[in-house]
Amino acid sequence: PRPCAKDMLLARIARNITRAKGQHTGLAERKGVTGSLRDLGIMEIIQVLGAGMKTAMITISKGASEGRIALSEGQIVFAKTESNEGEEGFYELIAWEEGEFNIHMNAQPPKQNITMKNDMLLLEGFRRKDETRR
Repeated sequence: PRPCAKDMLLARIARNITRAKGQHTGLAERKGVTGSLRDLGIMEIIQVLGAGMKTAMITISKGASEGRIALSEGQIVFAKTESNEGEEGFYELIAWEEGEFNIHMNAQPPKQNITMKNDMLLLEGFRRKDETRR
């Protein structure tokens, strides 16, 4: 079967992560990987970065609203929106299905405000998302 747009985007992100890994200066770090949440959702981005044990800051913007999620060696350690931070901020952000994302590799989180393991955060996030759809 032909690869779908999501598979191609995931492959491109993985390629850019590998390329940016060794570059601490230059365009790759300044610009990062950008895209639309319609093409690739926050959950999928986190799964790719988590599986690759990457350290990164994901900035998500939806209209005038903005939020950030940080991973350290694949583990989610930080989330913040304008109204929430920590786990509640994370749950708010993964519910966003519209907007843009920007991934900055090797960006250190400002602090740690999440200690829960990724799979527990994602399960709770899926549960909450499912609940709001009903």
